[in-house]
Amino acid sequence: MPYYHVLLRFADAPEKDRCVFSDLSEKELRQRFVKPYQRGKSFLSGSEVIEASRIRQTAIILTSDPSSIELPKIQAKSRREIEEFNRTSHNLMLMDPGRGNEPEDITEAGEDVTFTFITGPPGHGDKLAIAREVMDNPVVSLIVGGLILAGLVFWLGWNPEQLRRAR
Repeated sequence: MPYYHVLLRFADAPEKDRCVFSDLSEKELRQRFVKPYQRGKSFLSGSEVIEASRIRQTAIILTSDPSSIELPKIQAKSRREIEEFNRTSHNLMLMDPGRGNEPEDITEAGEDVTFTFITGPPGHGDKLAIAREVMDNPVVSLIVGGLILAGLVFWLGWNPEQLRRAR
């Protein structure tokens, strides 16, 4: 199963990415992030309300395993690199915790698929998706259905008076 992770960079912290969603299915990604983003609406990440207007950069990362598996792989690779550096360096020694300790490090484990889902800035809107959502509203469907029925009745020239005479 593919897993999606959303990393954002905000206007008030332009130098650091922040992982706001992790281990989402494609359906969850579209529902929880892509739709609100396209409409320029606020969305919920954990208990935090995130305003789409604050977003300056977006990255959607696709991994084949969840972050609970991918991040330890990154940690192990990072540890090996640090150990190798310390073994081969005669004058320097790294005392670095390495990578893979932060949710944002997931970028090293996956593929950036941002442009598969996001094609513009927050609020750019997917007009077809908005139209589908409006039509999915039961009240709108009832009104549109009624108008279509009335149009058919008018077009076919159905007259209740003629039906009574025909009996």
